[in-house]
Amino acid sequence: MQEEIFGDGEKLSLNTPTWPMLANDYFDYKGCNKTVPRDKYAVELKSRRKKTAKKTRKKKKMEKYQIWSSRIVLGAVAFALLFLAASADDVVVLSEENFEKEVGQDRGALVEFYAPWCGHCKKLAPEYEKLGSSFKKAKSVLIGKVDCDEHKSLCSKYGVSGYPTLQWFPKGSLEPKKYEGPRTAESLAEFVNTEGGTNVKIATAPSNVVVLTPENFNEIVLDETKDVLTYEKVATAFKLEENVVIANLDADKYRDLAEKSELRGPSARL
Repeated sequence: MQEEIFGDGEKLSLNTPTWPMLANDYFDYKGCNKTVPRDKYAVELKSRRKKTAKKTRKKKKMEKYQIWSSRIVLGAVAFALLFLAASADDVVVLSEENFEKEVGQDRGALVEFYAPWCGHCKKLAPEYEKLGSSFKKAKSVLIGKVDCDEHKSLCSKYGVSGYPTLQWFPKGSLEPKKYEGPRTAESLAEFVNTEGGTNVKIATAPSNVVVLTPENFNEIVLDETKDVLTYEKVATAFKLEENVVIANLDADKYRDLAEKSELRGPSARL
């Protein structure tokens, strides 16, 4: 038997075999030994339905977040691999076969002698790749590297005893000058500019992160058609996705917006 009752202005249905009617206007309430008016039961049933719907929405949102998190990680990894692959081409790989063809000719050369297993070499690698990318258009300078595990005799020839060893070879000379300065792209660029007579600045990739302000916060963050993420490193990976925005917010400058979103310290919101 299906009973129709009214509560809080909404018409609801009650399956009486599940919720037995003890009196004309009273029902057994959640299996307890007490009865409640049918209008109160209707309000409670409506409340329970709202809670169930809220849990369902939350579950779907979490599933959506997990999917996008996976995409972000994969996108970031893909972007990093693409960046390293592209920048690696800007550092000339040297060996016994091509060393004297590339070095000591009509341009100066900075050469890194390294070992693949060396921790300091791994730390230097992204800085050195950045240096190579910045100098790739400088015709008077070559940025190169030698794998000393593969080319032991070449490294021995130039007195390499520790890794990494950075040496500058002037134009037309195979007599190197050892670099002893900081191992950052900026410091290396300053050294190469001084020795090679160039004026190259370290290239910085343009940011694809949308800067949030009071003027655009609601339009972007509260737009239900977009997934807004505040990850600097994945902005470029998602720059072609029309329905995804990578954004940041200066919480010190716009504290009212930070408080509005209940941000505490560095935070990421979907």
